Amino acid sequence: MRRIFLALVLLLQTGILLAQPERSFTVETLKQQLANATQDSTRLSRCLSIAQQYYERTQFDSLYPYVQRGLKLLTKSPSHTYASELYFLLSRYYRDKGLYKKGLQFSQQSVEHALQNHDPKRTAELQYYLAAIYTDAGDLSKAVDQIGANLRYLQQYEDGPTRAANYTLMVNLFEGLKNKSMVKLYWQKYVALDKRSWPAEDKMLAYGNIGEFLQEEGKLKEAEQQFRKALFYAYQAPTPDISVAISLGYLGINLRTQGQYQKAIEVFQQAFAKSKSLKSLSHMSSIKRGLALTYLAMQKPHEAHREAQYALLLARKSKAKDRIIASLNCLGTILEDQGQYRQALQNYQEEQQLKEQKYTEATIQKIAQMEAQFDAETKENTIKLLQKDAQIDRLNALRQQEQLALARRTQLVAGLFIGLLIVVIALIVYGLRKSRRSNALLTQQKTLLQQTASQLAETNSVKDKLFSLISHDLRSPVASLKNGLRQMRTLNQQVDQFPAMDRLDKQVDNVLTLLTNLLDWSMIQLKGFQSILQPVRLSDVTDEVISQSSDLIQQKQLNVINQVNVAHLALADPHQIRAVVRNVVVNAIKFTPAGGFIRLVSLIEQNWVELQIRDTGLGMSAEQLIALNTAPEIRTGTQGEKGTGLGLRICREMLERQNGDLQIQSRVGKGTFVRIRLAIAEESPLPNLPSVANQHG
Repeated sequence: MRRIFLALVLLLQTGILLAQPERSFTVETLKQQLANATQDSTRLSRCLSIAQQYYERTQFDSLYPYVQRGLKLLTKSPSHTYASELYFLLSRYYRDKGLYKKGLQFSQQSVEHALQNHDPKRTAELQYYLAAIYTDAGDLSKAVDQIGANLRYLQQYEDGPTRAANYTLMVNLFEGLKNKSMVKLYWQKYVALDKRSWPAEDKMLAYGNIGEFLQEEGKLKEAEQQFRKALFYAYQAPTPDISVAISLGYLGINLRTQGQYQKAIEVFQQAFAKSKSLKSLSHMSSIKRGLALTYLAMQKPHEAHREAQYALLLARKSKAKDRIIASLNCLGTILEDQGQYRQALQNYQEEQQLKEQKYTEATIQKIAQMEAQFDAETKENTIKLLQKDAQIDRLNALRQQEQLALARRTQLVAGLFIGLLIVVIALIVYGLRKSRRSNALLTQQKTLLQQTASQLAETNSVKDKLFSLISHDLRSPVASLKNGLRQMRTLNQQVDQFPAMDRLDKQVDNVLTLLTNLLDWSMIQLKGFQSILQPVRLSDVTDEVISQSSDLIQQKQLNVINQVNVAHLALADPHQIRAVVRNVVVNAIKFTPAGGFIRLVSLIEQNWVELQIRDTGLGMSAEQLIALNTAPEIRTGTQGEKGTGLGLRICREMLERQNGDLQIQSRVGKGTFVRIRLAIAEESPLPNLPSVANQHG
């Protein structure tokens, strides 16, 4: 995604509530006014204002109670304006928690109230925000549909910047869907907008976007003209310093790309001065990195080295990991160009460590979101159990009322029909016995439900501890140990002379594989775990698995041929299909001798997409194939690698949950042929591509 566009989205989303009242008051003042208010309408207004203040500070947990209080007050003082804003804030709270389903629900309610309030500008903004949540949730198709509906709505309401924001989001969505024709179409619509009446800041962003698009197409001179227009309007923006600094940075990159190095240096120096006045360490680091690359292109290594070191120093002070990673890469490139390979290697290693740390943090955050969603579902299940208990109590009360009514009717019948007294008594005794049995059965069921609820809570507690142990307390140290061994081999070639180091390396691989399989098996066995099926590109999965196994592939000098078609999409759970492919590919690497071949191919058959993985490894006998489903044999790889016997069983269970199938053919000494079949996704992001596999080598 384009950085200028991201700035536009940020401005739109952070400025979406600026027109609301009570902006001049502090939170403490508003809270005091809320405590002293005597009318419900005044309390409602203060609750919304407090929540908006916390929203601007991104303190979403603090705004939540005031939104809930405001929604309760709405029942006494109905207002579509207040309802729309309160539901928007509640949606933003759940979006921050990663609970996109609830975020979408409340965002849709916010749009409905804005429509009923006949506020077209606000409606367009909220519909744009709804599309942004679909994008965060990974549902790009619905995001495209929502933006399309918003653009149709905007036909009756002319707002250039809002329409431009929708066009730009549509461009990025179709870039994610790999639909180049639609990307070009909406860029043409964006360029054709009449921008004369726009505010200066919106014009600056618009011309910057157009300049980036032209530069990507190789039209550098035309892009330079657009960047200079953006710079012109940046000086007229309400906050000119930051706008000018951004525009100068993009103009400097354009001039460097054209080979106008001296002009590029002058522009970068102006941008650095602006950034320095703003005390923006992050942006100062980016500008210095641009200067370093310009000097490198001019073949001035000493100046390039000086600017790159300064960029890294500023990035470290800003504590922005993305800037540090980019600066380390830049400095490593310059050191490598100067022949200082050891120092360059140190920079590349630190860069890789930060990338892995960033990936780990993102994974932990994703797990936390999953746990939050699981906890929410658990609370709902607990409420349902309590409701069932209440229903049982009501049934008992009805039973007691029926018994009392039956006793009164029996007394009347006994007084009127003395002659039938014996028969009536027999009926009463029978009815009482039946009632006792019913009461005993209800009591037993209630006890069983309570025991089940207790067991469910205990199981959830065990699950949480198991996930925490495997995902953090066990997997992270083992992965760090593996990374340390790899660095020891890279930095000290004499380590390979110790046989114990090879055994330790293999044992670490075995433990890491066992933990991965155990985590996958645990997720399948725990109650409440479901497969979330969505379109998955098979080539992305195989590329990721091969990249993760590249060290072992190079160690064994294997020839891996990846011919998976980039157009083939399967309807699968992304996490589970990656686990399946990883197990199969790792087995192929493990049991294929050095110099052997592994080939991955994808095919389309009717409504199925099939991923085929063939190797020239040791193979299996017919007895070993039969035992895979019952008691798999724990075999040793070609270089002594050990397995757990759980991998293929886990793969079969995962594929069954995704309506898929796993077939294995093998012969001793001839290798193994694995076929993974899944339902083909209904919609493909690439139009009309053939089903023949592309060769990637």
